[in-house]
Amino acid sequence: YTAKNFHLASYPNLDLIVSPYIFMASDALFRGSDDNSIDSNTKGRLIVFLRHPIDRAVSMYYYLRDKTGIRGAQIGDTIDLYAKSSMVENNWMTRFLTGKMGGELTPDDEALAREVLRTKTIVGLLSKKAESMRRFKEYFHWKMDIRNSNNNNIHEIETDPNMFFDQECEDKLLHWGWSGKNKHEQLEEGSDTWNLLKEQNTFDLRLYEYAVRLFEVQALLFLTR
Repeated sequence: YTAKNFHLASYPNLDLIVSPYIFMASDALFRGSDDNSIDSNTKGRLIVFLRHPIDRAVSMYYYLRDKTGIRGAQIGDTIDLYAKSSMVENNWMTRFLTGKMGGELTPDDEALAREVLRTKTIVGLLSKKAESMRRFKEYFHWKMDIRNSNNNNIHEIETDPNMFFDQECEDKLLHWGWSGKNKHEQLEEGSDTWNLLKEQNTFDLRLYEYAVRLFEVQALLFLTR
């Protein structure tokens, strides 16, 4: 709760805070000093980058296997065994948007997750990284800056001749890949393993479909900005 103690959200030059724990972060950042009220002087806008739930679950398996060294009985030696194990993701997106990390999910939980997406977020999709980032930058008026090491001046990308390097960095992240990316084969939709993961993520699959429709609707926000 260091962020809360230092009133991090009130910092004037702070543009972005990253956390998967929406409710915990909101409480720490925007709760009033008496812990019983909301700080009306500090407001934020939630942005989310969503991935297809099956793709996310598959990627998580390879991350656990290759990055953390977890093996055998914990996740299984194959993606099929992982899909049958207790380590498999279970509607991760719905749970984090509702704060319900355990127990059975209900239609009310699904409705709450949809409402959070609809009323609180600018939706981004990993399958549409470039367009998502364009919307984020436009909404928040983000600009890439280059700090000159000789005089410490800031040059905005519209006027700086070295902007190519910042643009190349962004293009690399959006289109080429990133350091933590797990390279693996994609599951065939309708395969036995795909269906096992589907059974564990039925709420998330519906929520993702809803998010895709929101992404399309929110395009209207950027036609008139």
